[in-house]
Amino acid sequence: MLGYEAVWIVLVPILITELIFAERRHEAWLRPRGLAAAALGFCLGSWMLWGLWTRVAMMQVFHMPRYDPPVSNLLLGLLAILVLALAGYALPSSKEDWPAPPRLAPPPWLVGIGAPALAFPWWLLIALAFAPYPPLPLWLALLAGCSWAATAFFVIRRWTRGHGWSDRQRWALAFGALLACMMAGFLGSSLWPTIDLVGKAALNTIAIALMVILARSVWRRDVPA
Repeated sequence: MLGYEAVWIVLVPILITELIFAERRHEAWLRPRGLAAAALGFCLGSWMLWGLWTRVAMMQVFHMPRYDPPVSNLLLGLLAILVLALAGYALPSSKEDWPAPPRLAPPPWLVGIGAPALAFPWWLLIALAFAPYPPLPLWLALLAGCSWAATAFFVIRRWTRGHGWSDRQRWALAFGALLACMMAGFLGSSLWPTIDLVGKAALNTIAIALMVILARSVWRRDVPA
């Protein structure tokens, strides 16, 4: 779930937003006051979601006892957040800061195929939390997750550092990730109410149509960004 939240809840929406507003992608999204408001909203939302999962969903949906994590786990989580935030600021802020390799970036169609191929196995790992078949030892599931995350990271990093990487490839990467999310979201849909199935299918269709419209705008740009 950590991989899902980081990629599909944060990175993919940011990538699509920067494709829509390409001319403003290098501007800061928030001023200090907005950043403070967003941080406050994040903390309140995290607290509410924690209560929903540990006090409601765990007992009423998954029929498990209430979960109260040890204080040491909470402190380690806060430390991980701090380390990752500092690491993000320490990394180069743009592609131009990386040394340019001699290879070419893959064409958009290849990125569009490769993105779902990298994404869909992650959803199979997520499914182990809800339907643990085949049953795997915890260490093996975590090792598989870390290994696949590292593989996806290095493959995509290699793509993006190639000559000719442009908004066309960025669109293909975002669209491929969205398709994997949409298709994997139907896992277990046989147990859904009809209204949920129809609603998801309709919203997915709208999202695909909007991404196609965005693709037309991206392909019209004379100079790849």
